[in-house]
Amino acid sequence: MQAGSPRDEAGAMKREERERIRRRLEHSFEEELRSTGERGALLEGPTYHFALAYSKLLEPEGVYLFGFHPSWAEFLEAGSTAADTCPSCGQPYLVKKDLDSCKCLGCGHEWQQAKDPPRRGFYVMVCGGPERILAIPYEEWRPILPTLSRKGGPQGHWIAKVADAGSSIRLERPRGGGRLDLTQYLV
Repeated sequence: MQAGSPRDEAGAMKREERERIRRRLEHSFEEELRSTGERGALLEGPTYHFALAYSKLLEPEGVYLFGFHPSWAEFLEAGSTAADTCPSCGQPYLVKKDLDSCKCLGCGHEWQQAKDPPRRGFYVMVCGGPERILAIPYEEWRPILPTLSRKGGPQGHWIAKVADAGSSIRLERPRGGGRLDLTQYLV
């Protein structure tokens, strides 16, 4: 692919937009974040971590469609999926969480380390761009998941349909769950 092609420009624009979204979340949550997932979908910091979903406004319905992947639930419940590195050789290491001990998978170096502080997870819906972002605490999002449609069968991802009325944003749940106002989660 040639540099300067429309595909290159679209990729650069997406990277810039992801960076603006990360900076917006850092400002709102007052915490430095790093990307840990493919295509920047997972962000984490010392006390917060985020699973990001992006959608453009679908016309003429005026709705956004978001996916929520099962692996995100594990990330938001359990904390970091990022590989930390050994202070001796820089290779990924294994943490024995019950003993607070670490062992490098590369050089075998062992050391004691305090457990990470508990972190709070958020499901983030980016509505068209960094100007309209919802950050929903995972403990509040988890009970909503069973009321959503699923694509790909029981192991597939959930689909969230969000209507934007300008002054309010609502989740439209298909299984008799009705509408749920999400406006309070705007950041």
